[in-house]
Amino acid sequence: MANKSKVKKVLTTLAELSIAAGAIFGGYKIADSMGLINNTPQTQQLSVVQNIAYDETNYVFSWDAVDNADAYVVDINGSTKQVDTNACFHVPTEEVTEFKVKAIDTTGEFEDSKWSNVYTHTVDATVEENLYSKVNIFVNDILDGFKLKEIVAVYANGNNLYTQVICQYNRSDYFHNIITEYDTPITSIEQAMSLESGVSYLGMGQQIVDHNSAEHLLKSDTLTGSLEDYKKEGYTISVVASQTVQENGYADGSAYSIFGTYKLEKNGEVKYVQAAYQCVITNPSSNPTTNYTTKLENSNDRYLSELNFTELTGDFEEYAETMDRLNSTVLTNFGHANQQSGDDIEIEFNFKDEFEEAFKFVNDNKNKLNY
Repeated sequence: MANKSKVKKVLTTLAELSIAAGAIFGGYKIADSMGLINNTPQTQQLSVVQNIAYDETNYVFSWDAVDNADAYVVDINGSTKQVDTNACFHVPTEEVTEFKVKAIDTTGEFEDSKWSNVYTHTVDATVEENLYSKVNIFVNDILDGFKLKEIVAVYANGNNLYTQVICQYNRSDYFHNIITEYDTPITSIEQAMSLESGVSYLGMGQQIVDHNSAEHLLKSDTLTGSLEDYKKEGYTISVVASQTVQENGYADGSAYSIFGTYKLEKNGEVKYVQAAYQCVITNPSSNPTTNYTTKLENSNDRYLSELNFTELTGDFEEYAETMDRLNSTVLTNFGHANQQSGDDIEIEFNFKDEFEEAFKFVNDNKNKLNY
């Protein structure tokens, strides 16, 4: 009985091995016939990214460069984008940001690295220096369903807090002038964000125009309203952030509004202001670009009216100053600093990708297999 038991056990083991081998070899043949097996030598995989850090002053994620990588894919709270350097500009729009990155070689000579460990950054709402991040989080909560792209201006008037923003919905960008109403006068951003009585109105999104009309406005021989007064007083005026918005029904660019934050300088004195202007081109060109630019520069070709103007003080000024600083220091490496980390990109995964890992062992050892 003992010998029969041993024979039975050996036969069972051989049967199991046969089934396993058949599954492996058969799977290999099936995969090979499907073109899923790469019979060329395996490429070397890039090393996993190490030492991720976040600079809360300049709002930049960084990590150690990976040898032979010429780009990286970053994942920020589930949104992915490709960057060309081992750094990524990002202003938090949520209290907790989960960040990971993988190295890639766009030439295909090296295999993409595995994802790094997740790096978690939390914004401490009690720290004054986190004002810039807290405003972005505050606005993003209001948008709920829209993706915040850029904040153009933040200011208060009476009981209202105004945040002028560019946001994305269904991959299209719109301008919104968000009004948050309180039951008490608003004197600071921190005060507004601490109150629970605020009711926000998003309003209808307005079509944005891809022309930097604010810069062309400042080239004009004559401005209007308060900016013109400061200009006459000898202040140098520059744009911190702005957005041109098309008036409904005027796709030819003959009527539009310009919203922005501006920097005023004279003899070492610096002021920051918010201003909005409506422009009507009196003799419009058939070329909309001309109406948004060169026609605006000539005071004889347009009618300009000041919609509102606010000199920023306290933490409103601090916020504008941070916008200005980031645009000056980060612009060279990351594009417009006030803009968020960028549009999501779609990274395609297909049936073949799923199989490659499953058959990796077999493919690596195919020379040892007889089938």
